[in-house]
Amino acid sequence: MLRIGIAISFLIGSLFVHSCSSLTEGMNVERAPTQTEYPQEKIQRENREAAGGSLLSLNRIFGKNEGGGGAAMGIGVNAYLWQATLESLSFMPLDNADPFGGVIITEWHSSLDSPGERFKMTVLINTKELRADGLTVSVFRQIWTKGAGLWVDAPISSNASREIEDAILTKARELRIDSIAGG
Repeated sequence: MLRIGIAISFLIGSLFVHSCSSLTEGMNVERAPTQTEYPQEKIQRENREAAGGSLLSLNRIFGKNEGGGGAAMGIGVNAYLWQATLESLSFMPLDNADPFGGVIITEWHSSLDSPGERFKMTVLINTKELRADGLTVSVFRQIWTKGAGLWVDAPISSNASREIEDAILTKARELRIDSIAGG
């Protein structure tokens, strides 16, 4: 009796899996790539392309906001702030970029000039308008301790986050001006 129950369970499970796979036959379904399948540069490029690799594609993909805010139709944040953030942080590898939630997180990055020091950034874009208060940057710094053999949190300058925010806002304004002049 137990064998019949197991056989019936197996048969029902097989039918369920087959019916689920037949639902996706006509659809363009791809599995998500893993970190090992793509080099970091390709992931960064794909993130930039997903965000609209250039302002022209931002306007084409998301639709130009005639009200001047540059808010994207398909994302929850300002397209100019999003693009400016990606361009400003392009020297750092990206860990996560969520255009719907407006969060960009970089991986740890060390420069060749200071290999014993590394930085990580988190940017939160919380508006659909191009506004100075619509952007929050958090900067994290660590230094390598030779004696302990590990990375230790270290203080950053008090105005480091503000300087990065200003650079992103300046780039966003330039993108906005370019889109008006070009279109």
